[in-house]
This record gives sequence, C-alpha cells and structure tokens, in this order.
Amino acid sequence: MQDRWKVEIKGTAEQVWPLVGDVQHHADWSPKPYRANWLSGEPNAVGSTFESFGWLPGKSENRMEGEVTESDPPRRYAVRTRDDKGNTYVNTFVLTTSGASTTVEKIQDTPDPTGFMKLMWPILNGVYVHSAQQKGLDLLKSKAESSPAPSGGVTS
Repeated sequence: MQDRWKVEIKGTAEQVWPLVGDVQHHADWSPKPYRANWLSGEPNAVGSTFESFGWLPGKSENRMEGEVTESDPPRRYAVRTRDDKGNTYVNTFVLTTSGASTTVEKIQDTPDPTGFMKLMWPILNGVYVHSAQQKGLDLLKSKAESSPAPSGGVTS
C-alpha cells in the first residue's frame, strides 16, 4: 500500500535537504517523540544502518531497524525500515525546487493490512496516520522556514 503527502517550503532544495536527508534530523520535525542512532556505515550514505524509536498508538517506544536505500542530495532520500514482526516500510522523500520554493513529497510504502486491521485501516489511516504524516511535513515547513539549516549541509 502506498500513501503520499506534500508540502511547499520557501527555500531551495539545498536549504531544506539537511532536515530531510539526515534521518537523525527527522526528530526536529516529528509530531511525536522520535530518535535515531547509527549502527553501521557512514551516516546517511546508501547502505548505512540505524535504529529508530518512535511513537505508535499503544507503544511509545516502537523500535525499528533501518537502512538508507537512496541518498541523492538534494533531490531524493529513502530509508527502508523493519519492525519486530518483520514488516518492511519504505519512506522516500522527493525534493523539487521551483522558483523560490521547494516541494517535499513523502511517499510511504507499507504492508497491506490483514484481518481485522484491513477493515479498520481506512478509519485509522484517515484519523491517525494521514494526519500525523501531514503534521510532520507541516512542522518540517515551519522548521525550514524559521531557522538556519542544521549542520551537515548537502553532501554526496
């Protein structure tokens, strides 16, 4: 299953990239508590691995293991994560600059729900997931437009 969200940010992709192209900086614009630690490889390079901890309904410290699968500064960044049940999730960020603004699109590929969750998913997705993801992108916009970019800049 795939979902998409977008936000338009005043600034170039190079200005927005440090917040998007660094998994640890995702905590700066997450609507819920989130943190990530590098496990192997050069941070944010393709093939590097990390663990992340974030909030899910009923689980405030949900641990995921992840790997950077794409890093094409300042255009695309993608990570693949796995939960403790072996489910795989892919989050891809696409940055497109037009004039004085950059559109950030988040594309999230998730396993199809099964059983009871298949019936409840349209409601849960609309009420919790979709709104939380858009809130995160809105926080990214606010952070990117109101403060200098975090250290790190654009790297290849």
